[in-house]
Amino acid sequence: MRIDLYTAIHRAQRHHMFQLGNAIGSADFNDEHTTATVLTRVRRMVDHLRDHAQNEETYIHPLFDALGGDADHLRHEHDDLERDLAELENVLRERRLHDLYAAYTRFLGKYLLHLNEEEEAQKQILWPRYDDNALRAVLDRFKAERPRDKAAADLEFMLTAMSTPELLKFFRNLTQAA
Repeated sequence: MRIDLYTAIHRAQRHHMFQLGNAIGSADFNDEHTTATVLTRVRRMVDHLRDHAQNEETYIHPLFDALGGDADHLRHEHDDLERDLAELENVLRERRLHDLYAAYTRFLGKYLLHLNEEEEAQKQILWPRYDDNALRAVLDRFKAERPRDKAAADLEFMLTAMSTPELLKFFRNLTQAA
């Protein structure tokens, strides 16, 4: 199995984003507590996605750039998605709660396509041109440079999206590494 720079975090994003979409869709925005909870979750997801995009641009896009600029398309998509995130923030700021579900699901549709493009680019561009040692070096650098609080949040984000067999394997590997 190849070193995979995208799939684990993207899978966790899909998991949490689908859950958030369901929460928005079923929310009673006449209830202040429900409204506050949903809006907090949306803001946290927006923050997570911005951080994630920055991580990709810092650690993964240089791999594409070294091959002749194959990251340009992904960068443009990040810019487009940033505009959509800003629109989601406008909906929140203006408390246009009746527009939130539609704005979020439009964004989600675009984001899901973007995730697929990145994963396909890894398969078609990165894997044929980089060995696992080079890809592992990128992951190792990311882990070494990631602040502890963000690394802990990343782990919680990903663990809650794992299946029971994946969790067992993860904790077995963790125990063996200790």
